[in-house]
Amino acid sequence: MRTFWSKIPLLTATDERVHIWFYDRQGGIQSYGLDIIKNLPHFFILLLALQRLDQEGWGFTQNLSFDAANHFTAQLDVTLHKPVGNSEALDQQPAARVTFKNDGVLRPHWGLVGRAKTVYKCDLTDHPPMEQVVKLSWPEVSRTPEPEILKELGEIPDEEIQGHIPALLSSQMPTMMDTHLIRKRLGTFSQPHFPEPRGPRRLVITVCRRLLPVWDLTPDGFFDVWIHSLLCMLDSSVLGVHD
Repeated sequence: MRTFWSKIPLLTATDERVHIWFYDRQGGIQSYGLDIIKNLPHFFILLLALQRLDQEGWGFTQNLSFDAANHFTAQLDVTLHKPVGNSEALDQQPAARVTFKNDGVLRPHWGLVGRAKTVYKCDLTDHPPMEQVVKLSWPEVSRTPEPEILKELGEIPDEEIQGHIPALLSSQMPTMMDTHLIRKRLGTFSQPHFPEPRGPRRLVITVCRRLLPVWDLTPDGFFDVWIHSLLCMLDSSVLGVHD
């Protein structure tokens, strides 16, 4: 469920003093301590305010809706892009609903590389059955968005590139969830235990056709795919497409 959260507000108590903590993908923010003995009316007002928070206020991702009968199922309304590159034509209406479950993870965000990205198997309602995936990630705002990179690569008629990049079906980048917004309002920033402060991050949601897995390849076949992937990366860099 951690991927479905964009932020986590919570209370911590030390003796009679309470702090509000706010965690997101950029770090943590701590409030001044509130003495619940000396400021009991203010503490009651805080509890009443917390009782009135909706799902978004408690940190659930804004663009996702959750099945009331199954909180581990998420739904996302998207608009399908015009077919680009090796995308297959979609004859149905461009509006679609993406449904995916928390246990349908293909790539967890705990890995050697990545920016809290998680890839799920998903279904598209009212569209022909095909294998597609939805990816939720939190890259830095300063980076070129992945949907723009995929669109640009999909329009390049290079045989070393086509077939090695996912066909983009839809994407969303809700800017109202950027991690720098609350810090700008509070006049603060997060300083985690790193040599330099982390940059602000933004949620990026992409829906793509699923690439063929490499798990069943022979050693020679895996080496060939690795060589072609390397050539795809080199060709895209030469053509000026960078991540």
